[in-house]
Amino acid sequence: MQRRSDLAFEAAAAHYAAQAVFPARVNEALLDRLLLVKQCPQVIVDIGAGCGYGSQVLRQHYPKAQILSIDRNLAMVSQASSDITRICADAHQLPLPDASVDMVYANLMMPWGNVARLCREWRRVL
Repeated sequence: MQRRSDLAFEAAAAHYAAQAVFPARVNEALLDRLLLVKQCPQVIVDIGAGCGYGSQVLRQHYPKAQILSIDRNLAMVSQASSDITRICADAHQLPLPDASVDMVYANLMMPWGNVARLCREWRRVL
């Protein structure tokens, strides 16, 4: 059974990027701060990626990195660019091996999940 929020995101998927002003602004601020980090990650996972806006900007900042765009809503993650690996999965149970990721990027993801479980899972893949 789908959650009400899942249904809302599914219905909004095609137009989400154009209408999601607040998430876009938070994303830009987060990415501006990320530029201060002098790291060259090989694998970056964008969790709760939605339509992949953050994944695209990460691609621009880290052109050599593999970007994994993960969202639990298939309609949303399907909107992400095809030059990014798109994965439909729950952030609490990522289909990734232990220690397989160099950077976790999660713009406004935490309010949608169990923070303790999310942090454990992100630590596992890092």
